[in-house]
Amino acid sequence: MIREGNISFEFYGDSIQYDKTNFYRNHVEKCKGFINYEDGNDSREEGTKAVDILGLNKSPLYIIEIKDFRGYRIQNKARIKNSELAFEFSLKVKDTITGLYGAFRKHSEELKVFHTYLFYNRNEPNPVRAILLMEEDMPENDFEAKKRIALKKELVTKIEQQLGFLSLHISILSISELNNLPNWKVA
Repeated sequence: MIREGNISFEFYGDSIQYDKTNFYRNHVEKCKGFINYEDGNDSREEGTKAVDILGLNKSPLYIIEIKDFRGYRIQNKARIKNSELAFEFSLKVKDTITGLYGAFRKHSEELKVFHTYLFYNRNEPNPVRAILLMEEDMPENDFEAKKRIALKKELVTKIEQQLGFLSLHISILSISELNNLPNWKVA
C-alpha cells in the first residue's frame, strides 16, 4: 500500500512511490541549481521534478501525480485556470521519464521493472498512461460540475500539447474514476 497525504493506494502489480526512491533522491534530484538573470538582480532555483507513483501490471505503465485539493479549492483555483498546474504536471512527467532513462542506463534494481518496460529492446513503444489524480470538493451545483468538466478537458489539451512528443495517454481523474481502472484500489 502507498500512502500520499490523505489518500491510500493499492495496486495489483508492481508499484512504487517514485519521488521517495533512493535512485531519485541520490541521483535525479541532484540535478538542480540556480539560474541568474542577466541583470544580476534576480535568480531562481531550477531542479528536477518527480511524479508520486509508478504502477505496472503488464501494460500500461501508470505515471501518477496526486493533487488533493479538497478544502483548498480557492487557494488552487488560479493554478488550475492559468495552466500552472498543467505545466507543473508536464514537467513532472517529463522529468520522471528522464529519470527512468537514467535508471535504465545505471542498471537500477529498485526501478528495474519500470525502466525495462520503457526502454529495453523495444521495436514499438509500450503504452504509458500519465494520470493527474485531482481530487476536489463536491461541486455545489450542476453549473459548477459542468465548468469543472470543461476545465479538465482544457487542462488535458494543454498537457497533451506539452507532452505530445512522448506519445502518452493523458488523463485527469478523481479517486472514483481511478478506482474504475483495472488493478487500482484508492481510498
